[in-house]
Amino acid sequence: MRQKQIDESKERITNGFFDVLSDVAFEDITMSAIADRAMVSRMTLYRHFKNKEEIVKDYLNTVHEDVYEMCRKQKVISLKDLLYVRFERIARDERIPNMYEQENLEPLLNRFILKNKRHFKPYMPKLKDPYRRAFIESGVDAVTKRWIASGMKESPKEITDRLWSIMKGVMTEEKEQVEGP
Repeated sequence: MRQKQIDESKERITNGFFDVLSDVAFEDITMSAIADRAMVSRMTLYRHFKNKEEIVKDYLNTVHEDVYEMCRKQKVISLKDLLYVRFERIARDERIPNMYEQENLEPLLNRFILKNKRHFKPYMPKLKDPYRRAFIESGVDAVTKRWIASGMKESPKEITDRLWSIMKGVMTEEKEQVEGP
């Protein structure tokens, strides 16, 4: 019963944060505004989160766990499948594009992405060239940001196919260089 109350409070606070974020730039959000919008006391808010950055981190962790759970249920075994699941999760969550639109959230989003790259390592191609590997890793994030910035006009499948086509080219070039003419 106690865990249910904790989860409900955290959900109300997260919803309150995103309600405020839709009206106010991240840097201008106060903890009081979040508490008011969430209809919780400031004491309750601070019991769960020290600051607004912790709310974002907690939400991103939830999204990350959601992607992992989707991968597990769909028995994802390839990088292309993982990319599709990632784009699918982003497409059905209006909060993620809203976060990417906030300039002051970019460093926090980038730190989260870096921290969680290790979870995707088993899916990454075994590239010998560290520059190609870095290009692919950062390219996925750059394409994701560009897709969100363009209003996600392509479906998750279309953006996955486009990104996969680019990645295959980079991976094929390495193979050709290693094998030689």
